[in-house]
Amino acid sequence: MKTMLYHFFLLAFFSFVAGDVTGQMATNPIIFADVPDPDFVRVGDTYYMSSTTMHFNPGVPIMKSKDLVNWEVVNYCYPVMANTDALNLNAGMEAYSGGTWASSINYYKGTFYVSSFSYSTGKTYIYKTTNIETGPWTTITLNKVYHDHSLFFDDDGKVYFAYGHDNIQLTEMKPDLTGEQPGGVNKVIISKASSVAGSNMILTAEGTRMQKINGQYYVSNICWPSGKGRTQIIHRSGSVAGTYTGRIAFQSSNGSAQGEYIDTPDGKWYAMFFHDHGAVGRIPDLMPVTWSNGWPTVGVNGQVPATLDIPKGAGSLKGIITSDEFSAAPPLKLQWQWNHNPQNNYWSLTQRSGYLRLTNERTDANVLRTTNTLTQRTFGPKCSGYVSIDVSGLKDGDYAGLVALQNKYGLVGVKMTGTSKSIVMVNGTGFSGTPVEVASVPVNQNTVYLRIDFDFTNRTDKAYFYYSLNGSTWTAIGSTLQMNYDLEHFVGYRFGLFSYATKSSGGYVDFDFFRVGANITEAQNVGPVVSITSPANGTRFNAGSDINITATAITTAGTIANVQFYNGNTLLGSDNSYPYSYNWMKVSAGIHLLRVIATDNAGRTSESQVSVTVNVPKGPFNGNSHSIPGMIEAEDYDEGGEGVSFHEVNTNGNEGGATFRNDEVDIERTGDVSGSFNIGYILKGEWLEYTVNVTETGIYDVKFRVAADGTGKTFHVEMDGKDITGVVSLPNTGGWQNWETIAVPGIELMKGKHVMRIVFDSDYMNLNWIEFTNEVITDLEKENNSPVRLFPNPFQEVLQIICDEKTEYQILDLTGRELESGILYSNATVGKSLPKGQYLLKLTSEKGMKAAKILKQ
Repeated sequence: MKTMLYHFFLLAFFSFVAGDVTGQMATNPIIFADVPDPDFVRVGDTYYMSSTTMHFNPGVPIMKSKDLVNWEVVNYCYPVMANTDALNLNAGMEAYSGGTWASSINYYKGTFYVSSFSYSTGKTYIYKTTNIETGPWTTITLNKVYHDHSLFFDDDGKVYFAYGHDNIQLTEMKPDLTGEQPGGVNKVIISKASSVAGSNMILTAEGTRMQKINGQYYVSNICWPSGKGRTQIIHRSGSVAGTYTGRIAFQSSNGSAQGEYIDTPDGKWYAMFFHDHGAVGRIPDLMPVTWSNGWPTVGVNGQVPATLDIPKGAGSLKGIITSDEFSAAPPLKLQWQWNHNPQNNYWSLTQRSGYLRLTNERTDANVLRTTNTLTQRTFGPKCSGYVSIDVSGLKDGDYAGLVALQNKYGLVGVKMTGTSKSIVMVNGTGFSGTPVEVASVPVNQNTVYLRIDFDFTNRTDKAYFYYSLNGSTWTAIGSTLQMNYDLEHFVGYRFGLFSYATKSSGGYVDFDFFRVGANITEAQNVGPVVSITSPANGTRFNAGSDINITATAITTAGTIANVQFYNGNTLLGSDNSYPYSYNWMKVSAGIHLLRVIATDNAGRTSESQVSVTVNVPKGPFNGNSHSIPGMIEAEDYDEGGEGVSFHEVNTNGNEGGATFRNDEVDIERTGDVSGSFNIGYILKGEWLEYTVNVTETGIYDVKFRVAADGTGKTFHVEMDGKDITGVVSLPNTGGWQNWETIAVPGIELMKGKHVMRIVFDSDYMNLNWIEFTNEVITDLEKENNSPVRLFPNPFQEVLQIICDEKTEYQILDLTGRELESGILYSNATVGKSLPKGQYLLKLTSEKGMKAAKILKQ
């Protein structure tokens, strides 16, 4: 049975940090595991990365980091991409090296977008969500493959795919991303992109990444010149579809390439590329970047540096690769992925408590053909993983155990022959290949331990197989597997927990645990392990509630001495006996990081964390809706808390220091001539909501009191979820307390209560107040007993205008370009030829001018 209830291997050190003399700074490779095609986005002080895992599911992993060094899997874009015979390993079909390929990740106006493509289905997929760590996701499916594309949102709101082989194509998409924009940009912007690196190519340019940095457009690609290594190239232009010039960006001895550039909150720049590292897979390197004359210089002396200028922090891969006691309720830990689509009726964490059960749904010829093989990455330079299995449920002809998974595979497992059991080591190659039984040892017990050691040192690429009857004494079995990174699978080797039948379905195996470490000693001898069992991460409570925090804590070596409960860094209490718990009473509103630290009798510790949100009921500040027309102080946003009435990207508390509100929003005392406070320290993606009451339907101006020290600062305003302002650009006021008033005219508002949201689309700006007035330049309706009427608005075919005197009209797009104009005398229709969209209508007569936003649907 179990020696522990929940366990992960604390990777306290890795032998792959050779060359890290001080032991304090991060080293390359930054992740010594298969994480290819990395793409990034920074939101505030948090980095998110998407990567490629091909035919494994759930797919398109999302990883999170605070320092670009320590990463953890926090989500996936889908549980399964599609249900086809190939993806389900049905009808003799497979999708090895298929599934989804290189992805692109973006954050735009409060929404995350992750896109990828698949030759398995011939489609491109766009996944979007407002919460990348918890979802839910919305999927947009395009019936076209945009190969190695980069999804790019420009500052003017237009969105593009940049993609292709060598001839890099730019295609403008519809604003809702459901297809290509009719009449939009659709052209090759870079011809023969790889030519900047030479004329003779093993691989022409692909892996497109498009970025806008300091007003310049950059397109990055990988190519492979003959006689050289994999090479990163870059092209730039002053306009998105303009003329691009290019050069080699990085050409190192280890062939590190394909990725993009990312900045830190303090203004430093880095590049993360990956290099091929034999059987372990394609592994990422992190390099410093400096800019000169608008071009990046990557690495140190043209090479990947061994040591970085970033502290290594935990120096752990536990967020990507982990042990598992299978003691938690479903779902599985995020580090696990199924080989192809899972068959969910044939695996369980609940049929036998504390075990993973794999049931054979059918018969198969080898381990590559079977379903429900559960996998995790291997890592370098060396790693060791082992399992304990109970084979009492196996039937004649069944195999179950642990596999070194790739096209050329090796496995150690238990084979049932009639009622007899034997431990076997098997080698095989290919989906249609016949496995070869290399060694067999009879066994008379139901519980056995199986282990594989991987050695990727200097691309040794060997795997060794072992078994044990007691979990401590190990015996080598079979032959050494000379591993090979085979493009038939296009992934690094993985640990795989498997079971398959060769004669009849219905047999099953129970996995007690999977444990992994840099070697078998580290995998077997760990300190305490703690896990918060309640509340779950992301749980919401109402202000004043009691929160009962419970945890499990165990150790394989020694005893648990103490379990302490924290709110952030504040000690709440401790418990020295199982079950471990603390009841936190009358909790105030805010986001609370609950930490539980377990200490064993040797003084070793381990920690578990969850974040919970405590909200007051959603509603207007001080119980009163803001009246429109009227002024709204920015700090008077609604009650409700994080994710309800506001969203803060970081969780550093109120960085503004003012004590006006007790939450995460950054409020500071203002130096403006009016008001007491302003919102500051704003980061891209943050938003504030206000309950408003519009007293009369009409056309309004909205003014904003703003300050900014720099250019490129933008936000927009939504009413009941609809954008009513478009992009609002701030002037550079020359300082955080140098204030100016800007205005957006001609906004139509309907009478009644609404929820207004201000969404900040870039970093660092200050907001003091918002004011709505219903005087639009000269308001014809108000001054002339309503001589002009517009209806319907929004409209589908034409807009009806009724006026009682000669009136000139202009219809402009939101950039100010005139699209339609003319003279009206009484009753007329306009806008018939306009495409769907939002426009500004200007009406001018002897008595004044009226401006209004109109919408064609």
